Parts: sequence; C-alpha cells; structure tokens
Amino acid sequence: MRTPPHKKAQIVFAFLLLITINACSLLSVERINDPRTLEPTDLQVATFVALESQVEQQGELLRSMATQVAYVSTQSALQGTFIAHLATRGPAPDTQIFNASPTTTNLVIGSVEIEQGRCCAGGTAGDEIRIQVEFSGIGLNSPVTEMRYRTGGFVKLDQDFDSLTWEPYTEEKFFPFQLPINWTGFYIRVQFKDGLGNLSPIYSDDISVEGAPALTATPES
Repeated sequence: MRTPPHKKAQIVFAFLLLITINACSLLSVERINDPRTLEPTDLQVATFVALESQVEQQGELLRSMATQVAYVSTQSALQGTFIAHLATRGPAPDTQIFNASPTTTNLVIGSVEIEQGRCCAGGTAGDEIRIQVEFSGIGLNSPVTEMRYRTGGFVKLDQDFDSLTWEPYTEEKFFPFQLPINWTGFYIRVQFKDGLGNLSPIYSDDISVEGAPALTATPES
C-alpha cells in the first residue's frame, strides 16, 4: 500500500527535527562537561558555525515541507468536496439484477436436415418431387411447441422471420418441389419456440437438385 504524500512529509519532518535536537544536545553537553577551558576552541567554534548553518538549512527545508503538507491537505480537502458534489449530481447506481428475457435463444436449441443429409436430389425437368425435411427442437425449460420456417430456392434474411406464422411443431415434413432444367438449390431456415415463449436460433440446411431433360425415343428408320 502506498504512503500518501502528506504522510511522507510528516515522517521526514519528524526525522530531521530529531536529528537537530540530538546534535544540539550533544554539543551543549560537551561544552558543559569540558573542565579544561571556559573559552571555546577553534574546532568548537567551527563546529558551532557549521551546525548553525545546517540548522538554518534544515529550518528552510522544514518550512518548505510544511508548505507542501498544507498544500496537499488543501488539495485533498478540495478533491473530497468535488467528489461529494459529483455524487449528488450523478445518476443513482443501478442495483437491478439482470434477468434473461423470455425470448433469449440460449434456452431452446435444435437442428434441421434435408433428405437425411444427402448432397443432392433430382429427376426429370418439370416433374415434381417431394423433399423430406426432419426437424429437431429441444427446450431446456419447456418442450418445444411451435416452429416457423421459410423454404424455396432463395431464403431471405433472418430478420424477416418476424413476419412468418407459427405452426405446431412436427419432426418431419415433405415439401413439393418442381424440378427446373439443370442444377439449383432447395433451402430451408427454421426457428423453434417452447411453451414459455423462448426462441431458438435460426437453423438452416440446403440440398442441390437437378432437373434433367426428358428422354425422347429415337424413331426407327
């Protein structure tokens, strides 16, 4: 933990003051207990002069430190006042606990698979085939009861799902598809909903389909 600046200044102030008091005490005791002379020697005079200079320098330092301590204390008081002022003007803290929305998508999962995962289907161009689609929806808190989907050769973006109609959940459906000439794709996107209204992500699958030209009999010559 870091020591605040004003605490450091107080510690240094006390330390320097203690050194000054001890030095003065030692010189005074030496002067009184020396029976050999009543007059100060040259060494003692020089020592006193040096000590006096040090004391003066320390006094200047202590006065400067006292000024700094007073400044820091004033700034701390101003900061405290400013923080208290901000606390009265700022918005109240939000203590509301976040709860998942009833439409979050992490409570319902699922999948969709066309023709048991085959890559392609086909037939004669112009014919209508039935494409099998299997659905699987699982609700973690409530069984899946409804689903909505879009099929065809082109699937619109996910946000358009809001306009689709919900229908009862089923595990399998067959979709009629008229085969064009050459390759195309059949796409499906589906979303599930449980009994509590929770929604799943939107799942998708596709299959390639081909319509081949009809064979014509070769006339006999």
